[in-house]
Amino acid sequence: MGLFLASYCRLYKANPKQEYLDQCTFFIEKIFSTISAGYSGACWGYNFDWQARAFFQPKGTPTVVASTFIANALLDAYEITGDSHLLNTARSTCDFILKDLNRTPDDKNNFAFSYSPLDKSVVFNASLLGSRLLSRVYHYTKEKELVDAAKRSVDFCCGFQKADGSWAYGTLPFHQWVDNFHTGYNLECIADYMKFSGDHIYAGNVNRGFDFYIKHFLQKKEFLSITRIRFTRSIFMHRPNW
Repeated sequence: MGLFLASYCRLYKANPKQEYLDQCTFFIEKIFSTISAGYSGACWGYNFDWQARAFFQPKGTPTVVASTFIANALLDAYEITGDSHLLNTARSTCDFILKDLNRTPDDKNNFAFSYSPLDKSVVFNASLLGSRLLSRVYHYTKEKELVDAAKRSVDFCCGFQKADGSWAYGTLPFHQWVDNFHTGYNLECIADYMKFSGDHIYAGNVNRGFDFYIKHFLQKKEFLSITRIRFTRSIFMHRPNW
């Protein structure tokens, strides 16, 4: 639902038709009706059980991925409507990130956020999605706690970037693949962190990651077309199972 809301917000910004705004209102109402209860802030999960490689998530378990996509969509709507309830809800999601997610520390006092409150896995794009939301809300509220936590997560994840600019999916032995889909999240989230925080120290990480992405994940003749070509056994294209 967050993706639908974000999409209608973009449509409205490009062409402010009432029908797009009505759809935004529809999805906002649906989003508020599906908040997962019992956590420190507004959060959301999937409406089905799902099994990942590292953990099992029962139906309704809130995750940093679902929650941040939805909270960012609420901020998109806030930028259109000025409704403070939308901003306050996104700020509430920051409490879910800060208080309910587990943290894996490194030796530099940095950490990665877990995927959900039920696991302790380190998945770089998931932690960085948390950083992006924290920094975006900081852009409005100027709460140092938010940007400080965001930076520590970004610093942790950038510490695992390889010399060629790539990232594995995570730190576990069975998470050592590299793919375009999650690499894209990493780059987008770090770039957004820098934009919202004003901290551009990670520009080199983004540039190296972008260079790797262009060289390994896009074809010369079809620059924006991602196909089924496999480059190595561990670097592959994330794609539908066609």
